[in-house]
Amino acid sequence: MPFTKLEAAVRLRCRTKHRVFLDGGRFTGVAARHLALRLMRLRDEVHMLPGHPVHPNALTRDLRRPDVLVLIDHRPYEERMARIAQEAKTAGARIVLFTGPWFSPVMAVADVVLAVAVRFPMPGTGLAPTSALIKTLLVWQFWPIQARFEVSQGEQGALHQGPL
Repeated sequence: MPFTKLEAAVRLRCRTKHRVFLDGGRFTGVAARHLALRLMRLRDEVHMLPGHPVHPNALTRDLRRPDVLVLIDHRPYEERMARIAQEAKTAGARIVLFTGPWFSPVMAVADVVLAVAVRFPMPGTGLAPTSALIKTLLVWQFWPIQARFEVSQGEQGALHQGPL
């Protein structure tokens, strides 16, 4: 996967002026919820879309520019995901899509597409590589900070030990 795609996804979800909304399908909703819970620890304004709204437009009526909608959509594709993506795009939101090699229909309106390799076209088989990609994105965002933290701890340890 090109680093530019990872960088674009991280940039969209890190800007605090953007609210981040997440959703997934019947199988991929687990991965979307996992990412949402991780992001909620790192920033404000992270929301899961409701799974079964009372009104069809209730899912996307709050989305607006410059919000970010993160969708995780693997086979079997759900018509609901494509509808949500189209409504969000019309409202001006940016869309980050996690999908497999067969490409979700959401790809037509997505701003950033992160496709993972899946060997078998069975429902749910994309969860493992998608989870790995989620972990990569979380680490990618904080790598420079983590590296600086480790260096500063090493320097402090060297100061306490004195010269060799």
